[in-house]
Amino acid sequence: MSSLIGLKRCHFAFLSAPNVDSEAGPPLKFGIPGAAVIAPAALITPAKSMQTDIKRAEEYAKKYGISNMGEKPDIKLLDDPSIDCIYNPLPNGLHYEWTMKALAAGKHVLPEKPSVDTAEEATPNPNSTTRRMFDLAERKCLILFEVFHYRFHPAIQRAKAVLDSVGAIKSIYATLGFPRCIIGGDNYIRVKYDLGGGAMMDYGSHQTRRPSKRRGFIPPWPDITARVTCERGSVEPFNFVMPVIYHSITVCLEGGTVRTEEAYIFPKESRRKGEDWWTTYRYQLGAFVDKVRGRTPHMWLDRDDAVANMEWIEKIYDASGVGLRP
Repeated sequence: MSSLIGLKRCHFAFLSAPNVDSEAGPPLKFGIPGAAVIAPAALITPAKSMQTDIKRAEEYAKKYGISNMGEKPDIKLLDDPSIDCIYNPLPNGLHYEWTMKALAAGKHVLPEKPSVDTAEEATPNPNSTTRRMFDLAERKCLILFEVFHYRFHPAIQRAKAVLDSVGAIKSIYATLGFPRCIIGGDNYIRVKYDLGGGAMMDYGSHQTRRPSKRRGFIPPWPDITARVTCERGSVEPFNFVMPVIYHSITVCLEGGTVRTEEAYIFPKESRRKGEDWWTTYRYQLGAFVDKVRGRTPHMWLDRDDAVANMEWIEKIYDASGVGLRP
């Protein structure tokens, strides 16, 4: 029975979402300044709502029902009065430039993480680019939000609540690894240094490991695990990146007590919105829309979070011997 429920949940999440009543207010209209691979999952599909070359842009627009399409990131998109928000999935090296342009044009902006390219841009000083971005957004009464989708899902929120109950954190081990074979074709920008590419700037993993040999034609499975050891036990969230497919939260307490939990929706008493088929991106988009509409989102990430994200990436670069990015 549980497997059938999982199949139904994944069908709704990725193939055919059921109709739901929209909230008060006209729909927000989004612009996307690039045909990024992540955009359909991160925005187009959950919202039901352009560009290495014109042919690709045309195919992308046709596939995802985008009517206004250009050959490259174009200021005309930002000048379009019908566009309320800009989702910025461009290569990391272009995040700051196009986020500032979008804010200057009066658009709410969701830049992909990291919202800037180096810690020099992010550190909290009067001239940092992160501060300039958020200051501009505040002056223009706009919402600027560095997206971090999985942190909005009930599974991660539940894991955090459990962590808070088992004492101070002593150590964290986490992996987010994918087969090398997926980095190719349209995904090449993930490793282009001059565009802000690299493992830490993308998946957030800085350890290189030799993969085990492939068995037959079956590719290696993504490595998405975590273990947080605390004073009174440990918590292991499995598949924290895309928990809607399947996930588990294993809690090991002092004395040998072990339990496993799942959290596809928030508890009813919390009065938080959501369905079990909502993806991490759907929960995140709902929070963004709430913020734009003046409602209180169930979770939010502010400028301090965006600054800290880039600072820690750079600390890991430095500590690992790779050196700071120029």
